[in-house]
Amino acid sequence: MIQLNSTIENNIYPLFVLEERLKPGGNVRAVNWDYASKFVQLVIEERGAHYVLKIPFYAVKGSLNYPGITVRVDRPLLEYTPKNNREREGAAWTADTINEPSLNSADHLAGLQMTGEHIMQKIEQLLLPG
Repeated sequence: MIQLNSTIENNIYPLFVLEERLKPGGNVRAVNWDYASKFVQLVIEERGAHYVLKIPFYAVKGSLNYPGITVRVDRPLLEYTPKNNREREGAAWTADTINEPSLNSADHLAGLQMTGEHIMQKIEQLLLPG
């Protein structure tokens, strides 16, 4: 998992605005709001691979238990989900799963950073006034 620099970091939003703008669509396959851990998790398909983008947030006005809360967004995190983690337990390994790059290699981390920047540009377009 890597941290991503983004212009959404430290921005303040009404929580309902984030919920409305970060709905599944386009390359966002699923959205999970974890109010206990205070982050939104987006499952994103990008160039045939799956990534998990976590956007932490915390309350600046109100409480997560009540409507009308305002939150500040923290630094986003991106994680690559290898194919063998997406497959059901007991599924046969394929050449594709064996040939995936090491998750700690410099090439993988550089590629993850570039993909993360591309994904964040799309998320910023959804959240920032244009």
